[in-house]
Amino acid sequence: MRDSSAGVIAANGMLILSQALAGLSQLALSSHFLQEALAIVRDTLDYALAPEEARLITIPDQPISAEEAVPGSRFDGLMKYGTANNNADARKRYSNHGLVYGDYYLVSFGNRLLSMCLC
Repeated sequence: MRDSSAGVIAANGMLILSQALAGLSQLALSSHFLQEALAIVRDTLDYALAPEEARLITIPDQPISAEEAVPGSRFDGLMKYGTANNNADARKRYSNHGLVYGDYYLVSFGNRLLSMCLC
C-alpha cells in the first residue's frame, strides 16, 4: 500500500535538504536531493492526484462558492490514497482516503519551489 501523504512529506524534507546543501556549496548533492524530491512528487501526482474537478461560482454581492464540475463526482482533497492509521490492531483504521496533511505538504512543496525560483 502506498501513502500519498508520506510521499509528499518525504519530498518536502528532501527539498529542504537540497536548499541547505546548496547553501553549503555542495551543489552536486543538492541537485541529487532536488531531482529525487521532484521525482517523488511527480510519481505521487501521477498515482494520487484526484481527478474530480470543481468550479468556483462568483455572483456579485454573494460569497464565493463551489460546485462539482460533474454532478455527483466529489472528492474533498487534492490527493487520494492518504493513510493516517492502517495498523491491524487499531481501533479505527484510516487508509486510502484524502488526508489534509498530504494536501498541505503538496502545496508547501510547490510554494518552496516558487521561493527557490524553480517553477
